[in-house]
Amino acid sequence: MRRNVIVRLAAVVTGAALAVSGTSAARADQAVQSRPETSWEAVGPDSVGGSIGLSPRDPNQLALMTDSPQLLWLSEDRGAHWRLRDTVPKLYGSTRSFVVDPADPRRMYLLVAKGSGFGTYEGWLMRSTDRGETWRTLRHDTQDGPLQLAVSGRTVVTEGLDTIGVSTDGGDDWREIRRPWARESMAAPMPKRMLSLVGDDLYATTAAPGQDLWVIRGINGAVPVPERLGQVGRQDVDEVAAADWGVVVTAGHALYGTSDQGKTWRTLVTDKAANLYGPQIFGDDVFVTTANKIYVSRDRGRSFATWNVPIPGKGVGEVAPMGGAHGTTLVSDGYNGVFSTTNGRDYRPVGVPSETATHLLTSRDPSGRELLVSTGIWDLFHTALPTGNVTEATRRWTRVTSDTLHAYPKIGVSSRSPRTVWRAEENGLATGIYRSDDGGATWTRNSVIGSGGNPTALLVHPADPRRVLVLYFSFNGWQMRGSEDEGATWWTANLPDAPYSSMAGDPRDPQRVWVGTREGLMRSDDGGRTFTSVSEDPSPQVFVDPRDPKRVVTGGSDLRLSTDGGATFTTVQPADGGTLKQVIADPSRPGTLFAAWTGDGGRTGVWRSDDAGVTWRDISKGLPSPATSSLVTSGDGRWLFAGTNYTGVQRLPLG
Repeated sequence: MRRNVIVRLAAVVTGAALAVSGTSAARADQAVQSRPETSWEAVGPDSVGGSIGLSPRDPNQLALMTDSPQLLWLSEDRGAHWRLRDTVPKLYGSTRSFVVDPADPRRMYLLVAKGSGFGTYEGWLMRSTDRGETWRTLRHDTQDGPLQLAVSGRTVVTEGLDTIGVSTDGGDDWREIRRPWARESMAAPMPKRMLSLVGDDLYATTAAPGQDLWVIRGINGAVPVPERLGQVGRQDVDEVAAADWGVVVTAGHALYGTSDQGKTWRTLVTDKAANLYGPQIFGDDVFVTTANKIYVSRDRGRSFATWNVPIPGKGVGEVAPMGGAHGTTLVSDGYNGVFSTTNGRDYRPVGVPSETATHLLTSRDPSGRELLVSTGIWDLFHTALPTGNVTEATRRWTRVTSDTLHAYPKIGVSSRSPRTVWRAEENGLATGIYRSDDGGATWTRNSVIGSGGNPTALLVHPADPRRVLVLYFSFNGWQMRGSEDEGATWWTANLPDAPYSSMAGDPRDPQRVWVGTREGLMRSDDGGRTFTSVSEDPSPQVFVDPRDPKRVVTGGSDLRLSTDGGATFTTVQPADGGTLKQVIADPSRPGTLFAAWTGDGGRTGVWRSDDAGVTWRDISKGLPSPATSSLVTSGDGRWLFAGTNYTGVQRLPLG
């Protein structure tokens, strides 16, 4: 199954509660590439894609909607620069369809769906008439969708589990048509193109057990007429795309087409190696793809050329010709990014800076050049430390991918040899531990924990970087995997049951390790094999000052400081609705600390202390989306880098 399909389905079944509005208008429309008064500046990686909305009347205007959460990115220069319009209500579902009206680029439609129970699916259809500044919910149903969308002019059609909704005035007024096929024929909202509207004819494919093609003629009329066109080529029909000159459908390894409304069909494309998916029609152009190829027709399906995909094996989610004199086509995958091409062989990345940078560190390559390394939800990225002017080229980071099942990577770097970087990540039902000796550019798998799952923390001990610890949850409960010889040998220890989330090492004692949990703070004096409780206050994050190991900072919704090695703690920032994600020290300024906070309200963003954690001030002003998960400074202390949620890595010069 395609990677983007897996991600979207996961987003549908794990959604959270509905929020009534997007983030505040104060940061609703900020230019990510600009430098606000506090000098925060986006440095990439421009690695995320989504659903593309083009403006044929102005090919320079692009719109892109990310999958989950829904963030609208706009470009006025064909993708060279993007600005975030964070105004879509936080629905915590998955984007099913995003449509920009070709006659009016200010008018947009967005369909979001998610699972709300077993066999129950919730859907929202929203519309903006001011290019995403504001959104109005047109339909919201907790039992019946809407789960599929088709738009043609002012005619808007949605499909749910039982009904079809039709509007002829752009979504203001609706009437319901009962579906002519059975409910079980659409058992779940599928991230596929299962509806296509041409004039008054609505073409629809159904899901198992009867994967058929239907057409409802006269959908705008008083008495629409349904007709079952059946299984084209005697195969289960998957997806459909239609134009005024014909209809194409995917069915297994083949693409079929008709120019006489389904009376006769002919085979347009056959790929013996893979199933075809994602049929799209733009004017006379037809696109259909596999994980490794894009088939392109410029003559209504009479002949096809074969293109590469930008990342072999990853496929694409959408293909869209930009128009204009440049002859450029965009291809997009929700996670792997957006790329442009003029020939189907050479691709230029134009993705948006919407990655969540979960962990950051700096390292060195073999030549001594300083690198910035960032983890995302799935992959790892690295680039030369961006200290000069930020350009389109410097925002393109190198993506490192280990295998198809990797997720949730954690990273750490040796304090003595910054070329040595460690990574732990989920590999299906196992945990993989990897080592890099060139700063994070290439990796070798050092150990595999067959019973492991999602590793929650990795520590390269600051007092002895030969010691590497990985905290993870296994089939046998919480465990610690440790090495004291840089990965030559490993040991495993069982831990008391607790929701672990972070680790820190004493900078002077290689045997002392701190572990933070939501149920308290724990300490080990034997290198991480056994732990004793230090505090029962929730302490998901823990930090030990590298200059003074008696100074320990910990917290979750609050922040507490100890100056006596954890014997006592004082609350220096009370709970305020945010969540503490990380605390780091400035290597060049004794007593200066930075803290990363995340959350939709209350304390969020980047905070600074210049008195070793006693008092703090917010320095987030200017971040396009303040919620921050990770922090790191450059080796010389001149730059602070913040890994934000959904807006990539931002940098701030430190004076």
